[in-house]
Amino acid sequence: MSINASKTKLMTFKRTTSSIDFNYSLDDKLLDHCTSIKDLGIVLDSSFGYSLHIDQLCCRASGMIGLIMRTARHGHGSNALVLPYKSLVLQLLEYASVVWSPYQVGLIDRLQSVQNKFLRYLHWREPDRPLNLLRLHPLVVRREVADVVFLYEFLNFVVVCPPLLERIAFRLPSGTRSRRLFELSHLNRNDLQSLRVSQATLFSKTAFLMTSLRSTIPTTASAETSPMSQ
Repeated sequence: MSINASKTKLMTFKRTTSSIDFNYSLDDKLLDHCTSIKDLGIVLDSSFGYSLHIDQLCCRASGMIGLIMRTARHGHGSNALVLPYKSLVLQLLEYASVVWSPYQVGLIDRLQSVQNKFLRYLHWREPDRPLNLLRLHPLVVRREVADVVFLYEFLNFVVVCPPLLERIAFRLPSGTRSRRLFELSHLNRNDLQSLRVSQATLFSKTAFLMTSLRSTIPTTASAETSPMSQ
């Protein structure tokens, strides 16, 4: 298989503002340097962040919401508008979210503002109708559910990738009280940079989430069957 040099880009991933750049060539053609590139629908920048991807995502989703609003002038109700929103907008906001799901509050709010714009429009059209009946859950909750589903499929070999499986630290319980499935890394809470890196890792944040779910579900079940609740 031959590689087209004109469609090949060169990007250096780095954490600092300065880097040592080197010119690479392919078929005697010098490759162009770039600071961001789209691969399989996801925009990557040189700092390995996804803020640029989220900005472009929100712009596209806002344009789709504008299209839905213009269509709503013909007298469609809220239920009829939610269907194209889920089909056109949510599929944009959740495509491959397991890869780029943010942990920064600013980016989380930026994504949620797109859905809030649509919800405000529905409330303006039908102010007497409760919005919770539409079952449009917060986007951060939907991304967390997608992360847990991916990890479940990954652990049950629906998704097979041995290099990623090696990065999961399973916990071997030494007692009967702890119900943790994974070994969670202990970080210095004063080290904000280490905390951000840990939260940005897919398996780390999903392991925290699944551990918290397992710790709350038995408590709820025991509270319902306890004599005090009767």
